[in-house]
Amino acid sequence: MLSTVAKFSTRSLILIFILIGLGYILIQSRDTSFYRSWTTRLDLSYPQYAITDSLGDYYVIDNSQRRVLKTRSSGEVVYLLEGGSREVGKFYYAAEIVAGKEGDLYLLNYVLDKYGMFVVKEEVIHYTANGQLDRIVFQKEYDKKESTHIQRGEIFALKVDENFLYWLNVNGQAVAGYRMSTQSWKKELIGTIPLPEANIFISDVDWWQTQGIIYSSKQGRIITAHWQGPQHTVFDANLIEAKLGLVVPWEINYTQNGDIYFIDLAGLRIVKLEQNSVVTLLDYHVLNSQGIDSTDSMVYYRFSIDSQGGIVTTDDYKVIHVDQHGKVFNLIQTVDLPLKVLFIYYSGWPGLLIFIILSILLLWQIYTDVFNLRLSIILKQILVIAPIMAISIYLISNVVIGQFLQYYSEKSVNKMASLAQTIAMIVDGNLIKSITSQSDYMNENYRKIRKSLHDALNNNQDRWNESVYFVLYRVINEKLYGFMYIEDKIGIYHPFTWFSEEDSVYRKAYEGQVSTEQVTDITGDWLYGVAPVYDSEGKVVAILEIGSDQYSITQNIRDLQFKVIKMIIASTFIVVIALSFMTFMVLQSIRKLRNGVNKISQGEWNISVNLSSNDEISDLSLGFNKMSQHIYSYMNQVELLNKSYRRFVPEEFLRYLDRPSVLDVELGDQVQKEMTIMFADIRSFTTLSEQMTPKENFDFLNSYLSVVGPHIRKHHGFIDKYIGDAIMALFPHNADDALATAIDIELSIKKFNIKCLKKDRSFIIGIGIHTGLLMLGIIGEKERMEGTVISDSVNFASRLESLTKYYNASIIISEITYQCLQNPEKYSSRYLGRVMVKGKQQAVGIYEILDGEIDSVREQKMRTKEILEQGIRIYESQDIIEANRIFEQVLFHSPQEPVAKLYRIACNEILKEEDERWKENWTGAIKFKMK
Repeated sequence: MLSTVAKFSTRSLILIFILIGLGYILIQSRDTSFYRSWTTRLDLSYPQYAITDSLGDYYVIDNSQRRVLKTRSSGEVVYLLEGGSREVGKFYYAAEIVAGKEGDLYLLNYVLDKYGMFVVKEEVIHYTANGQLDRIVFQKEYDKKESTHIQRGEIFALKVDENFLYWLNVNGQAVAGYRMSTQSWKKELIGTIPLPEANIFISDVDWWQTQGIIYSSKQGRIITAHWQGPQHTVFDANLIEAKLGLVVPWEINYTQNGDIYFIDLAGLRIVKLEQNSVVTLLDYHVLNSQGIDSTDSMVYYRFSIDSQGGIVTTDDYKVIHVDQHGKVFNLIQTVDLPLKVLFIYYSGWPGLLIFIILSILLLWQIYTDVFNLRLSIILKQILVIAPIMAISIYLISNVVIGQFLQYYSEKSVNKMASLAQTIAMIVDGNLIKSITSQSDYMNENYRKIRKSLHDALNNNQDRWNESVYFVLYRVINEKLYGFMYIEDKIGIYHPFTWFSEEDSVYRKAYEGQVSTEQVTDITGDWLYGVAPVYDSEGKVVAILEIGSDQYSITQNIRDLQFKVIKMIIASTFIVVIALSFMTFMVLQSIRKLRNGVNKISQGEWNISVNLSSNDEISDLSLGFNKMSQHIYSYMNQVELLNKSYRRFVPEEFLRYLDRPSVLDVELGDQVQKEMTIMFADIRSFTTLSEQMTPKENFDFLNSYLSVVGPHIRKHHGFIDKYIGDAIMALFPHNADDALATAIDIELSIKKFNIKCLKKDRSFIIGIGIHTGLLMLGIIGEKERMEGTVISDSVNFASRLESLTKYYNASIIISEITYQCLQNPEKYSSRYLGRVMVKGKQQAVGIYEILDGEIDSVREQKMRTKEILEQGIRIYESQDIIEANRIFEQVLFHSPQEPVAKLYRIACNEILKEEDERWKENWTGAIKFKMK
C-alpha cells in the first residue's frame, strides 16, 4: 500500500499541479484567448471614435465602446484591447483616447454600475506602445446617482504633449482645466471658469490654446472663455439660420493654428468656421465625388484632427481620414490580424485541448497506479457519480438560466412597452410644439417637460427604475431628431437615421403604435419601448423612448454561466477527492464495520443504504436497511413536532438558553444578555376594532403582523410575543438592526394603509426602542411553562412606545440606544429631551427618528430641529423664561409642533410657582404619570 501511495504522490500530483496552473491561466485569459471567429481579417464593429498619432498609426474605439484597437495605416493590427470589464486595470467603456509621442495611449474609461446606467467611476489609463497596461494615472468615483452621470462622466478634451497630460473637468458649476506631469504623475489646476449647469449646456469642449476653453452650446453657439476673462460668442447658429439654414454645432476641435472645426449635426457634415460662416470639409457629397459610397443620412458624431489639420472620423462601418481640404487620405473598414496577435487571441483553444488531454491522463494514472486495473468501489463511484453530477448540474443550470432569460426578456419587453405608453400620456405635447429654436433649449417649457419625465421615473432612485432611461424624439420633414435625453447629452435637433429603416419602431410610434425593440448600435446594447406623444388636438408631435442597457445584463448572465462552469469543475474535483479519501478509509476499516452491523440493526444508527454493487460495502446494506425501517416513521414524527414547536417558541430563544430543542427546556432556565427591545403598537386600535366583526379583527391583525414580522427577521431580530395588537421583538446583535426594522415597518405600514384606505381602516403605529440588560427564561409550573423576558429595560421600551402619541412621533428611541448606533448621523433624528416615565425615577434622554415619516413631515420637523433642540437644552439648564421664548418661536413657525407644546406647558407650570422649589432635584425631564 505504501508503494501505491508513493506512485500516486510522484506521478499524479505532478499532473494535478500542472492542471491547476493551466486552468488558472485559461480562466484569467478567457476574454482575450477564445475568439470564435477563425479568420485573419476583422471587420470593424460600429466604430465610434478614431485618432491617429505622429507615427501614422490609428487607434479606433469600436464594438459599442468595448474595444480599442491599434492598427497601422495599412490596416495591420498592432494590438486589441477588450473592454466590458469592471476589473482593476481593465476598461468598461472607452469614452475617449489620445496618443502620446511614442505611440503610447491614454484611455478614458467609464465604469458603469451593475445595471449599466450610472457612471460610478471614470479613470484615465495609460498603455504602452505595444498595448500593455502601464498604470491608472487618474480616477474619480461617484457615489451619488445623478442624471448627468448616466453613461457619461465629467472628464473631457484629453490631450498630451511631451511633458504633460491635460484634461478638462465639466460639472454643474464650472469648467476646470488640469494637467498632470507624465514624469511625476502629479496633478495641478490650470484654471477654472464658473459656468452654471455646464454639464447640461455644453455639447463639447476643447482647449483654447492655453488661454482657456472653447465650447459648443446646445443652444447653437460656439463660445470662447478665458481663464481670467469674459466669454465671447464666436458663432451663433440662430443668427445665421435664415441665411444658411439650420446649423447644429456639436463636437468641436481647436487646432494649434487657431482653426475651429466642428460637426454640424443638422447638415450631416464636418465644417470649418470662417468669419461667422462655415466651410464644408466632409459630408456625403465630398465622399461621393471621390467615388466613395455614402448616403445622405449618415451622421457624424465624433472626429479628431491629425497633426497636419486633417480630419479622422467614423461612420457605422469604417474609419474615414481626409486631409484639410477634404481629400480622402485613408479608409479602414477591415483590419488584418498578424500571427503574433492571432496567437494571443486564439491560444485559448489549444490550451483547452491540452487541459482535457491532461485530465484524461490524470484519471488513467490514478486508475493504473493506485488500483492496478482492479475495478474498485472508488473507481465505480468516480466514473459514475462525478460525470452524472457534472452533467446534471450543467443541464439543470442551463435549463434554469434559459427559462429565466426567456421570462426576463418577456417581462422586460412588456415593462418597456407599458412604461413608454404610460409615461407618454403625461408629456405635454403642446409644450413640445412651442420649442422650435436651439435657443429654446432649457427654457421654461423645456424644463417643465424634462421635470415631468424625471419625476415619472422618480429620478432613477428606485429599484424598478434605476436602470431605465428616456429619450424624446421629434419627426421633422420625415427625419428623426432627438429632442431630449435623460442625461441632457443632446440638444433639440440631434439627428438619427432610424426613422427611415425598414419596419422602424419609430415610424410605427409616429403612426400611433406602441412598439419595442432590442438592438446593438454604436453606443451599446439596448432594449426599449417607443410610444407616441400627442398634443391637445390629438396629433402626434413627439415619440417617447423608454429603455435600459442590456449589455450589463448580458455580461452578468455570461458571468453567471462562467461561475456555473467553475462550480461544476470545482464540485466535481472536490467530490472525486472526497470519494477517493472516504472510500479508501472505508476499505481499510471494513472488517471493523462488519462487526458493528448487529448494533446498527438494533436502531443505534439512522442511515439507510440500498446497494447492489456486489462489492465489500454491499455486505453492510442489509443491516443499514433494517435500521432504517425502525427509525423512519419515528424521525418523521420528531421532525414534524420540532417544526410545530418552533412556531410557538422562537428558535433564537432556545439558542440563548443553550437548549437544542423545546424538549430540553426546564423550569428555571434563564440567561442574562444585553439586547435592543422594540415595542410596536397600533394607535387607537380599540376604536378601530369596534368597526369590525371578530373575524375582520383577526384578519386585519394577521395582515398587519404579516407585514411587520418579515422586517424583524430580515434585520436579525425575533418576535418574543404578541400582546393584542402590539408586538415585542428582540435584537441581540446591535441597535442598528432594531432601528432599521422600525424604519422599514413605518414605510411598509404607509403602503399597507393605501389598501386599508379603501375600507376606511387606515391606522398609524408607534414604535419605542431601548437597549439594555434583560433576563430570558422559563416560568410557569410543571404542566404549563412559557418563555418570557424580564427586565426594567423591557418596561421602559414599552413606555417609549406609549410616548409616541404624546410627542406625535412614529419612532422614539432612548439615548442609550442612540449612543449604541454605529453611525447615528446617517439617520434623520432630533433630540426630544429627557423624560421620567411612570415607575422609573431616573431621567432618560430620548430621540425621535424621522426616516420613516413622509417627506413633508420629515422636512417640517427637520426645519425646526436646531431651534427646538436649543430650547430643550436651555430648558434643561433651568433658564425657563428663555426656553419658553424659544418654544413660542418654534410654535410661531410650526403651530402644530407637539414637542414645543409639551415644553411650553411645562414652562408655564414652572413660571406659575411663586418660589424656586422646583429647582430642587431638578433633572430637566418631562414627567409622565400615565403608562
